[in-house]
Amino acid sequence: MMDSNELRGPIFVKVDEYNKILQTLEMIKGKVNEAKATLENIKELKKEEDSEIDLWSVTLQDIEKKLNDMDQELMESDSAGEM
Repeated sequence: MMDSNELRGPIFVKVDEYNKILQTLEMIKGKVNEAKATLENIKELKKEEDSEIDLWSVTLQDIEKKLNDMDQELMESDSAGEM
């Protein structure tokens, strides 16, 4: 039984068909390179987006802490005023 990757003998094609095959392969290689470049752009955008989201998260945590501190101060001053 032959492996599907084994060559089974010479393959004959016309020169013009061979040239078309080479052109097609070059076009496919170009498309693959374009896809790789697009993927790299997407990865870079994702890194920038993740960085921005992290900054937003830190900012929101800071705001939340300040609100809690203000709330605590108001509660303490309200308790002191009742005495």
